[in-house]
Amino acid sequence: EGASRLESLTLHACSLGKKQGAALTRSRLLERLRHLELGNNASLGAVTAKALAAEAGRCERLESLGLYRCGIAGAGAKALAQAEWAGPMARLNMAFNPIRTAGLVAFEEAGRLEWLFNHDGMTALALLDSGVDSRGLIALLESEQARPLQLIDFGYIPDAFDEKALRALLKWGRLGEVELPGVRFEFEGDAELYDEVEANAHLDLVEYADPEPRDGAHVVQWGDEDELEDEIGDYDRWAYA
Repeated sequence: EGASRLESLTLHACSLGKKQGAALTRSRLLERLRHLELGNNASLGAVTAKALAAEAGRCERLESLGLYRCGIAGAGAKALAQAEWAGPMARLNMAFNPIRTAGLVAFEEAGRLEWLFNHDGMTALALLDSGVDSRGLIALLESEQARPLQLIDFGYIPDAFDEKALRALLKWGRLGEVELPGVRFEFEGDAELYDEVEANAHLDLVEYADPEPRDGAHVVQWGDEDELEDEIGDYDRWAYA
């Protein structure tokens, strides 16, 4: 009887693998849950993501699904984006998964990009360790669905973005589509490129932070730092849980 009333289930960092993932997707719990948190179970992988997508028609009440650090690559992300969810699904935490450009574009093409946004404190998109390349970044910044974003966090992206992508980031920051546009990322590159980004930045929108980046990397962050400071703590707790 207790299980029949269960609406929220958290199995964070429980060393779950494909076997446990398969058991969960077959369970009748999926028909009752509103919130399911499976983050920090890196062995679940694309197999579990695809199994969840296949059972989406049974998830009649599911509103949020936490799958950060679950080893889900592009194919698994694409399956989740394209699934026919029966319930009011609205939030999907996919941070620290190598969804790559294919996965990100799948959510955009399905009209579900906002599922990946965090709405606690600030509207942010965490693409940490996502493997999204320059093409994916430009597609994101050109999407109408990205307009509500206040922060895009790429984490550490060595050699992922070319000069065209960095210029696209600057353009997005200048447009001011949202009240507090912001971007934060690390990149490996020569000092000249870093200086060029800085020199071409709109000084009212851009701040450069240096919170002890790893060797050889530059950290770039822009936004109104005073206004972002209070809200970014909530975002960090969500993205880096």
